[in-house]
Parts: sequence; C-alpha cells; structure tokens
Amino acid sequence: MKSKGILTDDLLEVKESSGGARWYNVEGHGWLPSVTTVLDYGFPKNYWLMEWFKKNTKEFCDEQRREAAERGSRIHAVAERLLNTGTFNTKILNPLERVDVRGLIQFKEDYNPKFGQAEVPVFVIEGCVEAAGRVDVRVEFESKVGPLDFKTGKGLYASHEAQLACYAKALGDEHAWLLHLNETKKGYTLKAVDVEKGWRLFEAAAVMFNELGPKPPSD
Repeated sequence: MKSKGILTDDLLEVKESSGGARWYNVEGHGWLPSVTTVLDYGFPKNYWLMEWFKKNTKEFCDEQRREAAERGSRIHAVAERLLNTGTFNTKILNPLERVDVRGLIQFKEDYNPKFGQAEVPVFVIEGCVEAAGRVDVRVEFESKVGPLDFKTGKGLYASHEAQLACYAKALGDEHAWLLHLNETKKGYTLKAVDVEKGWRLFEAAAVMFNELGPKPPSD
C-alpha cells in the first residue's frame, strides 16, 4: 500500500512514548512514528559522535544536547516567524535572534527563493516505511520545488539527507535541500539532497526501526 501527502493540524495528534519516541496519529492510518524517531532508532550513529559520548560524562553530554536543542528550537521559531510574515523584516527580531538567523537572511538575498508554508505536517506509507513529520518549509528557487530544512549543529550528516528525502517523498517532490546555519562568512551552507539515495537510506533505517524500535501508543 502506498499513501502520502500533507496533513492539517486539526487532524493531527502527537504523543511521546518511552525513550523519547514521537508518534503522529494520522487519520485512517493510526499511529505513525516521526521521521526523526525512525532515524534515531534505525540509523547508525556517527562515529565521531559516539567517540564524543565515550570521552565525556553523561551529565555533560546531556547538558550540551539540551543547549543545542534549545538553540535549534529558538532558531526554528524565529525562522518560522520571518517566513510567516511574508517579509524578512529584521526589525521584529532582537539582536541575538538576528545573529541566529543571519544565514537564512543571507540565503534569501543570494537566491531570492519563494517560500511556501512553514512547519508543514506530512506523512508517507510505502513499502517498509511508515512515518510522519513536519517539514521546516517548502521552497521554490532555480526552477525547482522541494522541502528545505534548517540545521544548526556542527555539521551535515547522511541521516539528515535521509530525513529530507523522506519529506520529499511525502510531498511528491524530486528535490530537497539542507540549509546549515553556521559561523562561516556567509552564515550558511546549502546542500542539495540526492533524494533517491536518501530514500534508500531511510528505507534501511525503517527496516531496523520496525524490528527493534518501540511500539506505537496503545491509546
């Protein structure tokens, strides 16, 4: 069975289960794991990340992850506010927020993209894959359309490409991009995702998740 598409918020219920697994209750399909939950449980962890975990205490790692998550959430919230206003009026931002999203502002100046809806809820059911999630924004530029995701960590990884490929599959798009907001001169790095390769990676992660991951909520 194949099924995919964009959801509406009034038909979407979200729950978290043990281990931080996130689930979306999609009408007609029941509880589907989030795209990131599938990758958290089914995708191999980066070697250097595992080495970092080994060399530091659990308390330190937890604190660093919490701070990174808070910054990521703040940047996403500010980016969404800019996107939803239809203009990039930086006067609505405080100085810290302007620094956080300077790469997004520079990306807009460099490419003049057409931004669509932000935080788009989507789902896809195909083969071994059953997943749902939220796309940061759907964008059109250089005569191409697809999902764009903001990343704020140390770098871009194969799991990020798998994530965006899944979003593209759900939207029926052939293109997808990762926008890494960083401390480079421009403030960002743009990476085009190989959607077919990323989808194969996501399928492999889904196989592992289906065998070893947590079970959906029992309602």
